[in-house]
Amino acid sequence: MVKKRLLLSVASLVLLGGIGYGTYASVQQQPTTVKHASEQSTQSKKVAHKAVIKHAESTSKKTPTKTKAKETKHSVASKQAQSKEANQVSQFEQASVAKKEQQASASAKQTPTSQSATTAKPTTRQSASSAVGSTAQQSTQHAESHEAPAKQPEPAAKKVTLSVYGPISEGNAALINHASVTIDDGETVLAVLKRLTGQQGMLLSYREIGASAYVKGINGLFEFDKGPQSGWLYRVNGVFSNQSCGVYHVKSGDVIDWLYTEDLGHDRHAPQG
Repeated sequence: MVKKRLLLSVASLVLLGGIGYGTYASVQQQPTTVKHASEQSTQSKKVAHKAVIKHAESTSKKTPTKTKAKETKHSVASKQAQSKEANQVSQFEQASVAKKEQQASASAKQTPTSQSATTAKPTTRQSASSAVGSTAQQSTQHAESHEAPAKQPEPAAKKVTLSVYGPISEGNAALINHASVTIDDGETVLAVLKRLTGQQGMLLSYREIGASAYVKGINGLFEFDKGPQSGWLYRVNGVFSNQSCGVYHVKSGDVIDWLYTEDLGHDRHAPQG
């Protein structure tokens, strides 16, 4: 009986020892497993990190290429726009130059042969500017060539000087003193006196015309007013004439004097006979 109990005790101890060993082994293996799992997790993180870095580097390398491609595309588009704008400007300048040339051609009756080469349409801005300058120069030359000839100076007006003097007994007063009168070719002394007294508002009394013309009174002073030998005489350039005042023709520069005499001209030193 005692042996049986001992066997049971030994069996129990063995069983308990086996259970304890199993538990110990399990506990000892758990850190290793955890450690292995941790190492695997770390390696996975490293691989993922390397993949991220590689992807970032690949993206960064591609980005400049894409940026450069975009810049190249933008530059090409900009150049095309500038070229188009330049073409439009050139076309506008060509149209403007062509219009100016048409106007110049319409105003000109004849165009010199040596200037015909400038009518070609310009293809660049520089040639357009040259064509505009050439067209303006042609227009100026053409206008100068068709200018009206300079007017010849008009001949100086023909004039005479006329004076009218009253009686010597009254101081030889000048009723008209050296008045300038414009004359026409062929005018007579009487015609000049008529025009001037009319301009001065003086009354003139005369009879007949031509060779029979005779002045009776000027400005209200008549013949015989100062005696039976009083009346009017005339002289040209200081010389008394025996011709009637109606036939004596004056010329430019003549000096005409009408004088009232009280003694048949003796007081005026007029020739007798």
